[in-house]
Amino acid sequence: MAIDNGLAIMIFGFVMAFAQQISGQSGDAFFFAVFVNGFASIGKSLLLGIFTGLLLDLVLTNLKSKEEMMTGGLALLLLCSELATYLNLSSLLAGMAAGFILVNKAERDVRIFRALNSFEPPIYVIFFTLAGTHLNIRALGAAGFLGLIYFLARIGGKICGAALGARIANAPQIMGRYIGMGLLPQAGVAIGLIFLIAGDSTLSAYSAMITPVVLAGVFISELFGPLTVRFAVKQAGEAHALNEEKETRENEETSGEGDISQASKEVEIVPWTWKKLSPQIPSKGVVVFGAANYETVAGLARFATIFAHHLRCLPMAVRVVEPGSDQDLATLFHRELAEVTSMGYPLVNEVVPDRSVAAGLVAAVEYNSAKMVILGYPVKGTVDVLGIVADHVACPVIVARFHGQVHTERILVPIVSLEDFKEVYPIVVALGLIGEHQVQLLYLFNSEEPDTVLLKKEDELCCWLAGQKQRVNVSVTVVATDTRVEAILEEAENCDLVVIGATRSMPIQKIFFGSLAETVGNKLKKSMLIVYMPKSVREE
Repeated sequence: MAIDNGLAIMIFGFVMAFAQQISGQSGDAFFFAVFVNGFASIGKSLLLGIFTGLLLDLVLTNLKSKEEMMTGGLALLLLCSELATYLNLSSLLAGMAAGFILVNKAERDVRIFRALNSFEPPIYVIFFTLAGTHLNIRALGAAGFLGLIYFLARIGGKICGAALGARIANAPQIMGRYIGMGLLPQAGVAIGLIFLIAGDSTLSAYSAMITPVVLAGVFISELFGPLTVRFAVKQAGEAHALNEEKETRENEETSGEGDISQASKEVEIVPWTWKKLSPQIPSKGVVVFGAANYETVAGLARFATIFAHHLRCLPMAVRVVEPGSDQDLATLFHRELAEVTSMGYPLVNEVVPDRSVAAGLVAAVEYNSAKMVILGYPVKGTVDVLGIVADHVACPVIVARFHGQVHTERILVPIVSLEDFKEVYPIVVALGLIGEHQVQLLYLFNSEEPDTVLLKKEDELCCWLAGQKQRVNVSVTVVATDTRVEAILEEAENCDLVVIGATRSMPIQKIFFGSLAETVGNKLKKSMLIVYMPKSVREE
């Protein structure tokens, strides 16, 4: 329905331009009027909606109470609508784009929608009341046969179109049979579009016929549509009883965020107390870690050794220095050598002369065919280094962010899908098989998901875990929430380390949809590992 509405609004823009052209109300050239103006209007409407969605997300992070969210959200949405009207753009398309951006953000903080839900019923009443004022019985009689054809064509188009689409997509037969009937009462966008026709001075003369025809079809569909939906859902076997919507959690933001870049100065690497590890000789490769920050290099060396042990490799410290540097190379790897040695492993090291830290790391990884890269975060320039390294290496990249005492006994792994967990599972296994660890899996769902779906997804996850050759004890916690970030921060209070997956997204994607891992990293006062898997692994 959402895709249908979006396409309908876009196509409507072209049809409006076409109607104005053939009615002689537009003096522009046909191609320019219909296509160029149409695409320009759609693009501007989408940009306005995207900007509003990003602004809503920015404002939402600074609002706490439900009342503030309702007021701020309504103000921005109404401003977006009025601005679209003033600029002669599609307010409907702009509104859809704003909602699309907000709900597809990686952090998916939809509390603003929950706050607006209480304001939704009167808006619906006003909307349909205004629609009813345009439903003139005499005009409806004048529509006559045309109105009947529209009503039947509307029903036939939904049923036949859905069946044909399901067949082309090789969807289950039951979907093609019943989904069309489930779409019969869907007509909100049609009402909005006929109001746009009535408001267009060049086409207002035609709205006297179009409005009653469309409204009559909508009226009849709304009377009988719910019955067809009920029938379709029951016949498809999906008529599950839903629990009442859970109340929105209003948790206070973690106090005293401070300057996260200073976290590295507060890091304390707890001495290795577990038994020493036994390296495999000969090794199967190396796990590279960047040895640039003195405060965090011991922590990077520890994780590099743990992952190297799991992969049957050796840890390798890489230091990128300026060409011609007179730095004392004898003491360059002193701290990481002490850490790796205390764990029972030898340290491989390499100095790379290069003006670019990122380029030097990539060269070292490629030359040594590294199985994994460990980087520290946040230190000066790390964000740029991470982007370059992650885009140019074919192995997993782990970003370690330390805070306070570095322990790994209690591990939290937040995920939003089974695919997310499959990517970070090797990291969890590597940590879980060394010493005594408690691994808690936080499975995040949208708050509107029914309990039946939650149970099904949890069973699917447990079945997948049971089929793995390398197993670790994992406790699964399923949470339905309106805001993923706050749910993670709350659960992280009782853990030592957070392991979270992240996608190697394009910069434009990150601007629009953000990154759940990076947002959690900026707010969390715990040590964490952010896992960037290469594209080849994600597609397997």
